[in-house]
Amino acid sequence: MRDAVLMVIVAIISVMALYAPRYGLLGYLWFSLFRPDILAYSAGRPYSMILAIVTGVSALRAVPRVAELMINPIVWVFMGFQVWCGLSVLTALRQDLCFPSYTWFLTSSVISLFIPLLVRTKEHLRLLLQVLGGSIGLLGAKMGLYGILAGGAMFVQGVGGFLADNNLVALGLVMGVPLLWYSILLTDMLPLKSFFGFLLVTTLAAIVMCHSRGGILALALVLMLMAWRAKYRMAAFVFIALMALPGAWLVRDSLIARMSTLSSFQEDESAMGRLAFWKAALKVSKDYPLFGVGFGGTNYREISGKYVEGDFTHANLFVHNTYLQVLVDSGYPAAIAYCILLLVCILWMRRLSKKLKEDDPEMARWSEAIGISLAGYSVGAMFLSRVNYDFPYMLFLAAATVYQIHAMQQPVAGQAPAGESADAPPPSSPLPAHDDMPAIAGDNQPAWKRAGAGRRLRLRQKA
Repeated sequence: MRDAVLMVIVAIISVMALYAPRYGLLGYLWFSLFRPDILAYSAGRPYSMILAIVTGVSALRAVPRVAELMINPIVWVFMGFQVWCGLSVLTALRQDLCFPSYTWFLTSSVISLFIPLLVRTKEHLRLLLQVLGGSIGLLGAKMGLYGILAGGAMFVQGVGGFLADNNLVALGLVMGVPLLWYSILLTDMLPLKSFFGFLLVTTLAAIVMCHSRGGILALALVLMLMAWRAKYRMAAFVFIALMALPGAWLVRDSLIARMSTLSSFQEDESAMGRLAFWKAALKVSKDYPLFGVGFGGTNYREISGKYVEGDFTHANLFVHNTYLQVLVDSGYPAAIAYCILLLVCILWMRRLSKKLKEDDPEMARWSEAIGISLAGYSVGAMFLSRVNYDFPYMLFLAAATVYQIHAMQQPVAGQAPAGESADAPPPSSPLPAHDDMPAIAGDNQPAWKRAGAGRRLRLRQKA
């Protein structure tokens, strides 16, 4: 039954995509973040690929606008990172180990490039960010509502796909929190505002019930930034704390015990293992500095055993740090491009939100939402390896879309502002009135009362 419902939904989205490719893009993003195929027990069916193909074919009509992307600096950095990752596949120790993960990564990256191509207006951007936040929020609502009704829960596994374990689930949900928060603030319809509020409360509960230390640290940063950048900071702090309280209270004992291990990380095997893996990654990067060992992480796991010190040479030889994973997989150029992409998006979103705070408050707040989401990701990425997770790339290109929309609203050099003609002469300054100047006959009378007005009117009518 679930599979049949999902099949109908995918069919409807595909038909809508043929009418407007933007609907196909939104459908693909929803499918990628929410993963309804896993919930419908039909993970093996190619629904995602169908949506990608239909959207790609329908988006061919937007090809003439590709030139606009070439002046977007965020797109340029994104493309540079993509090219270097592709080169790391060609120069990998074993290319066959790269292709499974790189195929998914390349597909999701190409579809994500449709975001700045198809999202053209502020209304389109609003819908895009609400779909992104709502999609990951629905997943959080499913987990959080279950945990609340059960009186507390501890999620130790993921849901599959890119969210394969509890740490990845927690990070994905953290990135959705600012999108849900600003969707509440920027939505006028009460039912929709209540819907996003429900998703936010249950998503916060799901995050704390994942018991991910990296996820909790990322969530703390996100919540502080959301409250600090609110108009009424103290009220925002209290309101956000009240929303996060139900889930945290239900698992307070296990959550406190879990987070207390940060104060004595030398005694925690997981923390010490991460330090050993980070040191090993730096050693590997010295041997393979330019292109790395090959995209995807599998090549690294094949050779990392001889670099890892201590008793941590078990099967789970991930780096557990996204930045270092990019470094060992694709080399220093890719790692630098990745860090620049993340940093530029965060800083530029903040700068733009300040600039537009008075002139365009809605665009300013959406810029804040993207920047805070990526700031949370920058913290969580320190503790896990997921280079091919598609959500941050969606937000990178959502930031590129904000740049695109803002650039289109700026007047071109030499062009008159809206509402004014470039050929119109400049307005003349009025001459000051002088009481001592003699009056000229007829100057104080309307034109139709002046001498000769009737004769001039008849001549114009004859002409």
